[in-house]
This record gives sequence, structure tokens and C-alpha cells, in this order.
Amino acid sequence: MWTAEKVEAEIKRLGAELIWVTSEVSHLHKLLLQDEKMIYIISGDLKKIHNEVMDHSGVVVLTDSRIIFFRRNILGEMTTETTPLHTISSVSTKSGLLFASLHIYTANNESVVEDTLKKQLIKMAGFIQAQLKVMPEQPLGEPGKQAPVAARDYSLLEKLFELKTKGVLTEEEFQAEKARFLA
Repeated sequence: MWTAEKVEAEIKRLGAELIWVTSEVSHLHKLLLQDEKMIYIISGDLKKIHNEVMDHSGVVVLTDSRIIFFRRNILGEMTTETTPLHTISSVSTKSGLLFASLHIYTANNESVVEDTLKKQLIKMAGFIQAQLKVMPEQPLGEPGKQAPVAARDYSLLEKLFELKTKGVLTEEEFQAEKARFLA
């Protein structure tokens, strides 16, 4: 059973350096499942979670089965979003001198965390990629049938999203291409 003390001890054991998220850390034990293992945690500005634009400091927790995005504002309101690891198609990072950003892509969502300490973010990205490698393969289904969404190669969709982000594709063009890809 997770307690606030166990969460703090685990963060210390992991060597994570968290900035401005004391309130979030004190509530994490309520979000973690009893048998869930915390792999790593970072703090940063949650800029986009499941395609919803926001701009709030919070924490990102990697467990053995999911990623938890959690923030608590000064009024005590909490926002929690989770992404099961088996739904993640790719992870990318962008780095500056001291800070970096993490981009997590699923079939139709993007989550972005910015202003994270570079060395912490690089660890998190590595841990996520390692967890994705040990995830069990999704069954491909019967011959002649379309593979389940989790088993598809999403590299084309990721490239389309990148083109939209760079302004090469409009939102409408991206949505049309995405719909055609997912059909």
C-alpha cells in the first residue's frame, strides 16, 4: 500500500530532482495502485495532455503499466490524466542547455511536458523507451483481418503530425490524413 512517506522514499531512491511540486508529491500515494511500481518521476510544465492545451506545473510519473500526469493548483483542484503504456506509439525529446521537453504520442493524442531539467528528462525518456520494449506484444488477430490499433506502425502518423506542427499541413489536412490512416 502506497503512503506519502513511501512515495517520498521512492523518489529519493530514484534520485529524481523535483521542482515546485511539493503539493503534488504529497498526494501521489492516492493515485498509485497498490501493486504498481514507480519507475521514475519528473516535474515540469504540463503544456499539452491528451491534446488539451494547458500551462501548469506538475509531475509525470512512469509506472510499470502507465504514465500519470498530475497537477494540483493553489486552490486545491487536482487534474489527473493517465496514458497506458501499451497505447504509446513513440516518445521524443527536445533539449536546450539546461531544460528539455518530452513529447509522448499515442494513436490520436500528444502529451507535452516542458521546462524539465535536461538530465532528469533524458532519464525519463530512456525509462519509458525501456518499458515499451518489455511490454507484451499485442496479438495481430486472424489472417486477412485488420490488425488491432495497438499493433499498427504509427510512423506515418507521427510524420504527418510533425508536418502539422511545423505548419506544412493545416489542421484540416492533418485530420483528413489521420482519418484515412486510421480507416
